[in-house]
Amino acid sequence: MSNPPPIPDAFGPFQIVRLLGAGAMAHVYEVVRPDSSTRYALKVMRKELCGREAIVKRFQREIRLAKELDHPNLLSVVESGIENGQPWALMPLIEDKKLDKMIKREGPLGLEDAHGIMIQVIDALRYLHKRNLCHRDIKPENVLFDGHDVYLTDLGLAMEVGSTEERLTHHNNPLGTPGFMPLEQWRGESIGPCGDVFGAGVLWYYLLMGRLPYPGKTTASFLQRLLEGEAEPFDAHIPDQLVQILSKAIAVHAYDRFADARVFYHIAKNYQPQPTDVQRLSFPSEPTIHEPPGTQLDTQPATPQRKEQPMSQQNDDRRPLMSQSVARKAASSELKDARKLAILPVEFAENSYWVGKRTPNEIFYANPYLRCFEGKNERFNLLIDPGSSMDFSVVQTKCARIIQNMSNISAIFINHQDPDVASSVGVIMGRHAPNAYTMCTEDTWRLIQYHNISRDRFLALEKYPRGFSLPTEDWLLPVPSPFCHFVGAMMLYDPQTKVLYTGDLFGGLTNKDAVGLWADESDWIGMRAFHQIYMPTRAAVQHALTNIDNIDGPVEIIAPQHGRLIRGEWIKEFKERLRRLPVGLDIITDRMASPEELSAWSTVLERAIESITALVDIDLRAALLEDPELKGLLKLENGKLVITALGKFTVEHSLRALASAINDMDVMSMMKYEIIFATSEFDLPTPAMELDEDGPSKDAAGLGSMLGSVGID
Repeated sequence: MSNPPPIPDAFGPFQIVRLLGAGAMAHVYEVVRPDSSTRYALKVMRKELCGREAIVKRFQREIRLAKELDHPNLLSVVESGIENGQPWALMPLIEDKKLDKMIKREGPLGLEDAHGIMIQVIDALRYLHKRNLCHRDIKPENVLFDGHDVYLTDLGLAMEVGSTEERLTHHNNPLGTPGFMPLEQWRGESIGPCGDVFGAGVLWYYLLMGRLPYPGKTTASFLQRLLEGEAEPFDAHIPDQLVQILSKAIAVHAYDRFADARVFYHIAKNYQPQPTDVQRLSFPSEPTIHEPPGTQLDTQPATPQRKEQPMSQQNDDRRPLMSQSVARKAASSELKDARKLAILPVEFAENSYWVGKRTPNEIFYANPYLRCFEGKNERFNLLIDPGSSMDFSVVQTKCARIIQNMSNISAIFINHQDPDVASSVGVIMGRHAPNAYTMCTEDTWRLIQYHNISRDRFLALEKYPRGFSLPTEDWLLPVPSPFCHFVGAMMLYDPQTKVLYTGDLFGGLTNKDAVGLWADESDWIGMRAFHQIYMPTRAAVQHALTNIDNIDGPVEIIAPQHGRLIRGEWIKEFKERLRRLPVGLDIITDRMASPEELSAWSTVLERAIESITALVDIDLRAALLEDPELKGLLKLENGKLVITALGKFTVEHSLRALASAINDMDVMSMMKYEIIFATSEFDLPTPAMELDEDGPSKDAAGLGSMLGSVGID
């Protein structure tokens, strides 16, 4: 490459500020227009090359592609033209931040930074491959960055897949950059999408280690090392999962690589690097095993030689007793048989199991989860929101199918202090897993400590805002959700599976006829009701949702403590609905209801009564008119009840009164769900209701306390 000529003061209509770079085909200048202060990058074809038709065509093709393509990680062309026979292109100025200069100046990048850059580079390639184009020149010099934004540049060698256009220079050398070129490019063969995969894999390797996987000092030595077929080893700090990904990307032979950037992007996106400042916690790798009577399933005992067998051959009593393929099949088929849900755990993500309770004809479901981490020589079993002591036998039985018995629990995560979430922790740690750790916030610990659990094994999660790592080299990220619904509520994000365990946030009441574990549109009514009953203010919900948005990684599954699990498009949809939903203090306007609102409340009550009239042998309207607590709030017009004041309170008290009179759990579940559905239709706040269905006396007492909690006397 010859030296650049003296920098001119101007080029066409542009004033030149400085030279940004000089390449084999063009010079790039920082420029401004005389009538504007906006600075641009101006790429001008070198004058001595303007007579070479093939190079001019390549330059013009690059400009045309840059204008036609529209992707946030591809540098666009603002304007183009020809000045005195020299083609030029005007582009946004990215303040001279190039990867090659940064690596030479600062050394290799950390796992997080490299991942953040490469995800964007591979996404740009995915866009090109979708349009049947290959870049063919992936290298650090062609990647610019501006803050968190990354731009893949230089489409000069880009071609359609399978194109027979030029692949060699006039010296019969391959077009491309030694060290970043796949073997087929060296041979002058047609380059497919997996050729770009190779270049991107080499670039990722280079960012992490500051060297090339197939190094050389001359063109011949680069090719020789590639022909030898063995890449330089990865540094010890590179995680095994990433080594496997990059080894496949930089495989010598095209058939051994990812087929295209679409596949590579999916794999790379699902890989979540552990932040460099995550604190590594010390846990006992082999907790003392206690085997209380009644916890074992019918399984064969481990052989005496088990400890001497290789890990891959061990009949390990903590491996799932139910095959993972069976578990996944059960999850994918939605487990339409409710009886199976009652007795089987369900693997809803890799090594992540729902071990909850589904009681027929109830609308309030509990969702404990078991997450099993497996490292090279370590295992770590995390029980999430273990549930109430009343549900313990169900949770214990389901966990036993996966880890044999509860003594193999390594830690218990608790979102908040409510008995339905945490009251079994004392039983588990006192009788079954005394070596297990408790993970929660200090505020939650302040209350759950009265279950007689030791602070010696308590981890205050607010101390680890960037996450903490496990002995298996996996890591977890605590995500605060204060006042959802308890001040100390804390969510937990698992970057390995992209599952967010949210506690009461996204929790819901579930239609008793709902099938399977996965939420759909029908779950919104119950979710809306649940949040309006329990959440104090919309600001609290919005704060927690913002914390979710700020997670550095995709959330693909939301696993709440109540209701059904959420995935796919419903995550975004329900987030937006909850962000707008008035709850708690935002809806205490019952005493100022308009005539239109009272009319809507009257319709809600009548619909609830009509939904169960044929199932009972008492006059429901007469019973409510005789109730002294409703005197002056109800009247009968044309055979229908009309609410004259306090619509929300009247519906709540009517529900409580009828629960005592009817004393039938199935009938009351039907009536409650009709109320939830009707209030949703009229955009009314959901009435407070007792949801655990333990009987009319508890229903009345519990409802009174909840009514007081939202400001109704």
